[in-house]
Amino acid sequence: MSDVQYFTFSLFGLLIDLVASVYLVQVIGAKVKRSMSKTIQYSNEPIGDLKLMPDFLPSPEELALKQQNTKVTISLSSESVAYFKDTAKKHHMQYQKIIRQLLDEYVAHQKSAKSGKG
Repeated sequence: MSDVQYFTFSLFGLLIDLVASVYLVQVIGAKVKRSMSKTIQYSNEPIGDLKLMPDFLPSPEELALKQQNTKVTISLSSESVAYFKDTAKKHHMQYQKIIRQLLDEYVAHQKSAKSGKG
C-alpha cells in the first residue's frame, strides 16, 4: 500500500470515528471526556523544612487483636434506639457499635474511678 493510499485510508477511518462519536453523543447524550487535558508542571525547587511526625497508628498486632464480644438480648426504650440509629446514620456507622463503644467507655471510666479511690 502506498503512502498516499494509507494516508487516505487513515483519514477515512478518522472521519468515520469522528462521525460515529458525534452520532453517539447526539443519540445517547454521552459526554466525551478528554483525558490528560491538564499538564502537570513539575519544578526542581526544594520542598522546604520537613517535620517528622510521631507514628500514631496502632501496630499490626494491636489491630489484629479483637475484643471478644458476648451477645446479649436487651430491651431499650424506643427513644434511645431512635437516637442511636439517627446518630449512626449521620456518622455512617452501625448503631449497635455505638452502643457497644458507649458501654465500653462507661466501664473503663468506672474501673479507673474505682482504682483511684482504692
